[in-house]
Amino acid sequence: MRDKMVQEKHIILAYRQLLGRDPESTSVINDHCQCQNLRELYAKIASSEEFKKKIWDYGVFSFECEKRGANVTSVDDFVWRNWETKDQGYDLAHKALKSKVIKVRCPFEKLNQLHIRKSIAFLKSPKIWPRVGFPTSKYDIVLMLGVLYHAPDPLGYLRAARKICKEMLILETHVDLLDYARPAIAYYAGDSLNGDATNFWGPNTAAVIGMLKDAGFKKIDPQPIFWSTRQAFHAYI
Repeated sequence: MRDKMVQEKHIILAYRQLLGRDPESTSVINDHCQCQNLRELYAKIASSEEFKKKIWDYGVFSFECEKRGANVTSVDDFVWRNWETKDQGYDLAHKALKSKVIKVRCPFEKLNQLHIRKSIAFLKSPKIWPRVGFPTSKYDIVLMLGVLYHAPDPLGYLRAARKICKEMLILETHVDLLDYARPAIAYYAGDSLNGDATNFWGPNTAAVIGMLKDAGFKKIDPQPIFWSTRQAFHAYI
């Protein structure tokens, strides 16, 4: 019998890298030992619901959109630069899933064609850019999830999103002051919101709708509030 390529030490390391914990039981380890190689092991863990729900900074929405047939560009800067694991988790998931998602590391408001060109500079010919999703000018759908309340200039971020959006923006954000009918935004001094000094704003529903309209979106479809302080919006050109 040939030696197993995937051993217990590999599984423990993969769990710690992808899920931040050790395997919960010996039976789980034995199950993963059936994987033929390390790539299969990482892909199996990366496809789990725990991975999708827990590690928001690993590009799960980008990979899910790609899975559904989209050509995708992932954009981040703050997390990939300042988070404890930086962009290692994203890169690991990208490799494990054999993804063709384009990775662009820059502040969203500074996103332009130059950043995207640099990110795919390894491609030998511009003729294959369309096959991997190189944008000519705009994206059909833009996802801005958990970003707006971190932005020092939230309206500026929405205007930047509008510039690259061809059809629809899906926005998800922290909300506050929901008992106010007029547009209103709460400001969180220091780290008063969840101990995070990068949490600046808590707009109410009316404020988000107003900013989206001022940014150039014509139709706004607010979604039901969830977790008491979170809300998504579908904004159309």
